[in-house]
Amino acid sequence: MQALQESNVLKEYIDLVTNQIRWNRARKSVQEEINNHLLDQKEAYLAQGMSEELAEKEAVRQMGQVL
Repeated sequence: MQALQESNVLKEYIDLVTNQIRWNRARKSVQEEINNHLLDQKEAYLAQGMSEELAEKEAVRQMGQVL
């Protein structure tokens, strides 16, 4: 399993999503799942030639807006 990255873009998105989860015990596993998905998507964008910054922003954008 990939470790949580220190990217502000990814961390802020993950925090926004998981702060809406009321059941505290579920937060860690949801954080890991979202982080892994974002990192996979970021890696795919990097492989296509995107910069790291743009790849992170696009991965977050593709996940969808947090209400």
